[in-house]
Amino acid sequence: MAAGQHGLWHRVSSRRRALLAPAVAATLAAIGVALWKSPAAQAQVARLASFVPGLGIRGYDVGCGLVAPQPVSLTRDGAAMTVKSLLSTGDATTVQLELTGLPATPPINALVQPSSDQQIKLALRDAGGRTYPLAPRWGGMGMVSSGPTQSLRLERTFAGLDPSVRTVDVLLVAPPPIGNWDVRVPVVLVQQSGLPAAQEQTGSVTLHGITVSVANLAIDGQRTVIQLTGQAAPPVRFVRSLGRGGFPSQRVLRDDHGREYHEQPSTGRTFPDAGGHFTDDVAFPPLPANVRSAQLIIPFVIVEETGEASVQVPLAGKQVGERIPLTTTVSLGGYPLLIGYSRLQGGTDGDRPEAEASPSGSFVSSGAIRPGIAQHRPSW
Repeated sequence: MAAGQHGLWHRVSSRRRALLAPAVAATLAAIGVALWKSPAAQAQVARLASFVPGLGIRGYDVGCGLVAPQPVSLTRDGAAMTVKSLLSTGDATTVQLELTGLPATPPINALVQPSSDQQIKLALRDAGGRTYPLAPRWGGMGMVSSGPTQSLRLERTFAGLDPSVRTVDVLLVAPPPIGNWDVRVPVVLVQQSGLPAAQEQTGSVTLHGITVSVANLAIDGQRTVIQLTGQAAPPVRFVRSLGRGGFPSQRVLRDDHGREYHEQPSTGRTFPDAGGHFTDDVAFPPLPANVRSAQLIIPFVIVEETGEASVQVPLAGKQVGERIPLTTTVSLGGYPLLIGYSRLQGGTDGDRPEAEASPSGSFVSSGAIRPGIAQHRPSW
């Protein structure tokens, strides 16, 4: 960049999370949910669905679906590995595990980075010695927390288990401080597990090009679980939330007698886009026996849109690390965005301006603005 250059125009390609107005979202959320369906409707089908704690409502092939009925743990030297969920749907097996009590050093953050993911190897082996490969789209999750000890959560997807399998070994091989683990997990047919069966639903509503549907419903004596899906048309690229996270408002279920039930805390799905569209599972308390229908109230929906804007940053005489005040307002996705300042940051590809921005109003966001195309990722 020439020392005498006075400014540079930057085109910003924005992937912006847009919030539907709460009043509008409340109207969008008026979805009728049928809470009763004859068991005969599920007869003679090749695929069913059940609610699996930690994984949500998942479909499986009849006679092939296998599940761990409860978490299984192994403890040693003050650390523990727990297989929290294991589900084989017939064509894929999802394993979710957690390690706790790991020594504070060396730090394990680097082990879960995409560039070094193969340092942690997870394998699945049945009692007959057969191993199951990672699925073509195996996904993956690594969540690390630190303190006096470290912990790690992982999720991997393998090929489906043989339907005759009744025990499976979850093998973990990793550098210190994680080490090697082998946890044996009993599995049973999903239909014999006692997990609540899910019933397919058809309620949906579309507003502003966004369609929210009730896909499945699972009810037992402990909970009522509603599976939601969200799809959108351009200019919306993705649906990112159906009323979960970032706001104090909660989703509410109102039954046909006017009684309201508030959402129970839950982690939601690990990979909400795995089915090709946004999917979320909402848990509520068990409902009285006389309830036959209900209305689900969703306080907001978050979507991701694409937009472009240009920002001129004066660079003449500026030093790397120096804060450059700005008062530029641009429009991204139909929303005003105030660019508060820019900071010149050096990197391997040369000095480049990096800007932090906050939308007008009470929301806060940040993003990098670079020559050419940049990405803007607000956090609401």
